[in-house]
Order: sequence, then structure tokens, then C-alpha cells
Amino acid sequence: MIKELIEKAKFSLGSYEKLAEATGVRPSVVSEWKAGKRKPDAFKICYMAEIAGLNPLDTLAEVQAEIDKDNSSYWNKWRARRDSNPRPLPSEGSTLSS
Repeated sequence: MIKELIEKAKFSLGSYEKLAEATGVRPSVVSEWKAGKRKPDAFKICYMAEIAGLNPLDTLAEVQAEIDKDNSSYWNKWRARRDSNPRPLPSEGSTLSS
């Protein structure tokens, strides 16, 4: 999934260099993410998802399940629960308890 996410975000921006600039890293870091040598942090995953036109939280869970092997069962459980009980995110200004 990380490779696909990077490709979709790159396609939206036009180049790896523009994706690197948008995420605040060197182009070599993007290449290392794609090759699995380094892992992007959660913010960068969500930001690339937005660039690619994907749901950031769903993408985060999917990518983390792939790259965080120690906790992949948690991420997959979260994805399954979200798929079975989709709820809209709270609107701006609302609280989780309302």
C-alpha cells in the first residue's frame, strides 16, 4: 500500500520532487519510503493520502498494517471495525461526547 500511496500522491503533484517538497523531505527519503528502507510518520501518510484524494485515516490504518508488523493486528482490527461501523467524523466545533 505504501508504494501505491506514494505513486498516487506523485501522480497528483506531478513528480517525486514535488511530493518530497510537499512532505518536507528530500527526494531520496521518498525513494527510501517506497523501497521500504524507511517509514513515513503518521502525519506524512495522512498528508500523502489527502494529496492522493484518499481518506487519510483509512489510509493510515492500511499503511500502518503493512509497515508496522509488530502492531499490524491492531491496525487490521481497527480497519475491520471501521468498515463494519462507519461513522462520520464529528463536525468542527462538536465534541466526541455530543
